Amino acid sequence: MNTSDVNAFGSGHVQFSRVATNNRSSGVMQHVQPTAKIQHSTVSALLKHNKPPSLVSESTILAHIAYLRQGTSVQQQVAAQELAKLAWRNYPNQRSIAKENATEPLITLLCKGNNIQKEYAALALSNFAKPNSPNQLDVVTKRALANVVWSKLDHITVVVGANGIEPLVVLLRIGTNAQKENASLALANLSYGTVARDTIVSEKAIGFPIFVLRNGTNVQKENVAVILAKLALWSEPNQRTIAESGAIYLLVELLRNENDIQKENAALALANLVWPNTSNSNNVANVGGIPPLVRILQSGSDAQRENTCLVLTYMSAADTRMCEMIANEGTIFHY
Repeated sequence: MNTSDVNAFGSGHVQFSRVATNNRSSGVMQHVQPTAKIQHSTVSALLKHNKPPSLVSESTILAHIAYLRQGTSVQQQVAAQELAKLAWRNYPNQRSIAKENATEPLITLLCKGNNIQKEYAALALSNFAKPNSPNQLDVVTKRALANVVWSKLDHITVVVGANGIEPLVVLLRIGTNAQKENASLALANLSYGTVARDTIVSEKAIGFPIFVLRNGTNVQKENVAVILAKLALWSEPNQRTIAESGAIYLLVELLRNENDIQKENAALALANLVWPNTSNSNNVANVGGIPPLVRILQSGSDAQRENTCLVLTYMSAADTRMCEMIANEGTIFHY
């Protein structure tokens, strides 16, 4: 895996809606819905201490899925919440959820549920498709990790095959803020797979992340920047479509914000947009992107500097004029 692979798939952070606690230094965000009557203290304790859920029996997962299919409205809501919790950073639970075909009733909730059900269904699908935590490097061999990654791509294929992309795009377009945050998170995680990226493009949905980039909440902007980063990866048609929709200016604006994760994810998106695309490199320069990139390179976090270094490296490969513009900002001296 080369440097661009690592950054395209490893440096972007995505966030959950209605954050209860967070640990930005590790890039992990936790989600707890403070809904009266169904909030479980175990959920709060689990997420507060940033611990993956325990492995549960398949019969427990089957019970939740049964409630999803035939339960009351409250039972369906709680079941979606529990599956979201169980799938978070726990591959064995994710595998059991896949085996029991929970994606179908979750997608049904996305389409037909009430607002809270849709919110939790989107979160459950997001956690189901989420790439495994880097912490697992300590406990698995490289070969086993490779198998895990491929299995995760199978999970993504399951969601795409069950037509899960379209209702997530609908939520991103017309959902509540919490639904948009979870839908953008789900689409960001699903976009690790080529088939999901192709489906998003075929749904003509590239414009919706860009709309959110312009008008969304901070968390929504953080998440859709990752979506755009993955859609742009090694795809000249997608790079062109994203650029023509005005996303480069919006991403550069995120670089100027005080939000660290927005800076990191925006730089990742720009890196994937400018390689290998001379037109987009010129676009970044024309909208004033070089000065904020240089400032981040001078004083940003390690992840921000890593992504920013990629942007400037790719831009400098575009032409001699670009090299001079970057050098004039003092990049070579400071780097």
